[in-house]
Amino acid sequence: GKKDISGSFTADNKVYDGGTAATVSARSLTAADIVGSDDVSLSGGSANFASANVDDDITVTLAGASLAGTKAGNYNLTGVATATADITPATATASVSVAASYTYNGNAQGATASSVKGLNDVELEKTVTYEGRNATQYTASSTAPTNAGDYKVTVALASTETNYSATSDSRDFTIGKKDISGSFTADNKVYDG
Repeated sequence: GKKDISGSFTADNKVYDGGTAATVSARSLTAADIVGSDDVSLSGGSANFASANVDDDITVTLAGASLAGTKAGNYNLTGVATATADITPATATASVSVAASYTYNGNAQGATASSVKGLNDVELEKTVTYEGRNATQYTASSTAPTNAGDYKVTVALASTETNYSATSDSRDFTIGKKDISGSFTADNKVYDG
């Protein structure tokens, strides 16, 4: 009968891409199961991570592998051991836009657009934070400021988006004081010297 032989493989780490496909870096057979210097090797198959999300030491399986070589017909592949590999965070792109300056109008003023985009330009969860700069006192807040002063707005990747590396973009802007002019009326009076 055919001699039983088992296989193993190693898989490459990869950057998060939303899928489970894995790349096999090496395939091997248990050397003790090979008779002499028989020409037999592990070939083919497709590898997949158990999860598509970022993590360390994720189980990777190799399905559909077979034996190759001139002596392959003398062996029975009993199985291929799993491997482990990492999926590391992908890069996201943060962007925030503001007018360079605004004029006080009593309303909140700030970002005209903000986004954090991941793979295929998918919009990711984000945080938008405003804070005062220079002499302007404005504690970090998600609420855009209304008063005249110097500010900074920052858009950042939300901490819940664990498949992406932290990223942010900031812009400075100013809400200028509104020009105002006054007038008055005076009462007539009797000359009093």
